[in-house]
Amino acid sequence: MKNNIWSNTLFAFRNIYRYDRGLVLYSLVDAATGILLPFCEILLPSFAVRALMGNSLGKNDLLWILACMVSIVLLYFVQGFARKQCVWRYSYLMQGSAHDLLAHFYHEEYSEIHKNLGQYRKLRGQMDSNTQNSYKCTLLSCKDITVGLVGSIFYLLFLIGSQWYLIFLVLLTGAAQFLLMRLAGNYGMKRKAALDQSRREYEYLLQATGDLAHGKEIRLFGMFPWLSERTDQSFAEFKTISSKIKSTYAVAQIGGLSVEFIRDTVVYAVMIFLTIKGYFTIDFMLFYVGIMRGLSAFVRKLLEGIRSLEKDSATIWEIRSFLKNDRKLSNSVQTVGTKSFEKTKKESYSVKMPPPAIEFRNITFGYEGAEALYRNFNLTIGAGEKLAIVGVNGAGKSTLVNLLCGFLVPGEGEILIDGKPLHEYDRQSRIQLFSAVFQEHFMLPATLAENVSPSNFKDREGILSCLNRVGMAAVLEKKKAGLDTKTANIGEQGLTFSGGEQQKLLLARAIYKDAPIMILDEPTSALDPVAEKQVYENYRQFAKEKTSLFISHRLASTRFCDKICLLDRGRIAEYGTHEALIDKKGLYYTMFEAQSRAYREEGADEEK
Repeated sequence: MKNNIWSNTLFAFRNIYRYDRGLVLYSLVDAATGILLPFCEILLPSFAVRALMGNSLGKNDLLWILACMVSIVLLYFVQGFARKQCVWRYSYLMQGSAHDLLAHFYHEEYSEIHKNLGQYRKLRGQMDSNTQNSYKCTLLSCKDITVGLVGSIFYLLFLIGSQWYLIFLVLLTGAAQFLLMRLAGNYGMKRKAALDQSRREYEYLLQATGDLAHGKEIRLFGMFPWLSERTDQSFAEFKTISSKIKSTYAVAQIGGLSVEFIRDTVVYAVMIFLTIKGYFTIDFMLFYVGIMRGLSAFVRKLLEGIRSLEKDSATIWEIRSFLKNDRKLSNSVQTVGTKSFEKTKKESYSVKMPPPAIEFRNITFGYEGAEALYRNFNLTIGAGEKLAIVGVNGAGKSTLVNLLCGFLVPGEGEILIDGKPLHEYDRQSRIQLFSAVFQEHFMLPATLAENVSPSNFKDREGILSCLNRVGMAAVLEKKKAGLDTKTANIGEQGLTFSGGEQQKLLLARAIYKDAPIMILDEPTSALDPVAEKQVYENYRQFAKEKTSLFISHRLASTRFCDKICLLDRGRIAEYGTHEALIDKKGLYYTMFEAQSRAYREEGADEEK
């Protein structure tokens, strides 16, 4: 399948036609003018010379000359119009192909995303490029092949019965030029990986050096001399490889021009000789030479188009491999534009059901290349129970949450929701079970209402209620637009949120979803003590009639939960209520006292 050029090309054209049918039509018009226009430009001087060779300008000669001139003007107009249409319609290819990748990426299981992330970014970069978009390149290659093939056949019809050795010479020199460029192209492809690597390193170093977020470390630790030297080395390496590739192409181009010069010299010499001998008239000689040069150009275009299509086919195959299932893609993405997310918007992201029980049964899990974090791990969370998961950094708290949500897959064991294995839930059903606030959050470039509920942002009353419950009423009062206030990343009038306000907004999003399982992963890390206390006081109300997991490094927050699970390097070190663990005077007690003492000392320092 990978080497099946025509299968890959057919796949590309199916998508091109789906993105914009008009682009295929205008490309065909452009191809037709690319054949007819040079032919008319060959005819015009031949008719003009024939008219000048006569004693007078005949009516028929004048009509032929005018017909050629009008045809040239019209063909130039049609060609220009068609190409302008193609240029702005190419953006549909970029948008459509990028959206196809995004739609597939979204429907991919989160646990599998990291395996394809590098390929996605690579293909997305190509799709977003005006010069490297695989569909555009395939369309242009096919247009070149069409023009080259049809033009060659059309011109050969005028040369049947003529000097066969000249036709052979034209075909031979065209093949020689193609071979030279192919050798240069093959060399470029061999060095492409090294060129890309040096360019990526150079661009990363430039970006890192100029990034304001890195400015303090660069200055404080004296990193700039090293960064500057390393940047210069990367650029020098990139320049060396790039120069070698360009030099190879330059040699191939010089060789091609030399072959073309020899061919034209031979053709002109033979045609002049035959004209002097009386075999041809001057007007026929001009026509014949023009046809020979046109044939050579069409042959070269045909061969170059085939070579480009081979390269484009390899990239199209990468896209097909990434998308995997064309039917799944066509069902999830209908058209380019706002309608393309129609099915996604209609998906239900929550489900009304009693709070379920959760069981981690004999879970073994470890990250790739690292020792197993969990071995035969077991934990049961009762229906409607509020469990706090605490521990030092690296204890496995967030990993446990990711396993529960299905974002990570255990190597052994299973997770059960109300007795049903998690892997037996389909993706949509699993999504409906959970509502969460994660440490790494995502603010949509949209309004406040859309950030709380992208799928149901017209429910103003429900959204406003959730925002008020998390203490965002004061923020709303600052803006006249209220729920329609846009975030700062999509408009100058947008509202810039502090870290604490963002966490409140995300908490409102989690509350609005109203899923039976609520997960709060460090939900108050950016809040001040007063706001944090308010969230804790409302926590039981937030998590009412839900099974909830509360992850925090601030042990003072755990007293609001029914039970506490203290993790230590992937195992349950202690488990029980806050009071029971304090009375036990074990690891939890030690950590709680250490944090309490640190907070007291910090408060004393502030008073001083």
